Amino acid sequence: MYRFVAVDIDGTLLNNSSQVSKRNEQAIKDVINAGIIFSLSTGRPLQGVSAFVDMVGADMPFIIYNGAMVVTSKSKQVLHETTLSGELASGVVRLGQQRGTNVFVYRDGKMHVTEISQPVEHYISYFKISPFVVEDLVELASRGVTKVLFRDTPDRITDLQNEAAILFKDKLNYFTSQPNLLEFVDSATSKGAAMRVIGERYGIPQCEMMAIGDSYNDIEMIRHAALGVAMGNAPQEIKDIADAVTSTNEEDGVAEAIYRYVLDRPPSTNSDASSG
Repeated sequence: MYRFVAVDIDGTLLNNSSQVSKRNEQAIKDVINAGIIFSLSTGRPLQGVSAFVDMVGADMPFIIYNGAMVVTSKSKQVLHETTLSGELASGVVRLGQQRGTNVFVYRDGKMHVTEISQPVEHYISYFKISPFVVEDLVELASRGVTKVLFRDTPDRITDLQNEAAILFKDKLNYFTSQPNLLEFVDSATSKGAAMRVIGERYGIPQCEMMAIGDSYNDIEMIRHAALGVAMGNAPQEIKDIADAVTSTNEEDGVAEAIYRYVLDRPPSTNSDASSG
């Protein structure tokens, strides 16, 4: 029996219109009503998950910043937090600025940029985040940060990831959450590590955990769970490491996995979407 379920948001819980379907929403409610701990697990900051608090209802542990923080959804109690050192964070910011990419720095629960450019406007509109404009991101990063994010074209993100592998090696964790987003966090940070923290907090062993995701920042979460589930829309590399593959985010894959593996009953057939 699974007593803890962690679910990624973008590309997993949300469909391609950035909505949560009625079936997915009902599956989450059914899981919680069954006494199971449910966690949204995302690279988003706290601001970026606020829209889901009422949908989840109960005060559940949310994994945010790709595992750099675990916070309870309603009471906002921080259960876990890691920080990327100032030396490494400022080095990452310098790399991004030297290569002319869009750099976002998360610190003290806030997103910081040097200007509100069109790519920044697109990002904050999608994730519903209010940015703070600062003159010197390197100086800010030198104080230690939660996360540094690059936004660019998929090809340039691949090049930046390859360069980061040479410059930083195993000193920090970096991964793509979407093809155009490259994220940097502390070396001890991952969604899987955050799941371990939640397990210890709530007395849930690894053998009673399930995780559902679609992208490279979900790899450690999928590996950590006793049952790691890849979405049908996930890259083949993600599917290859998963224990099971569910339907796509357009086909209510989250609900399918929850009803099949956790609640052991057929899913609802209502696929109408609600905003989220």
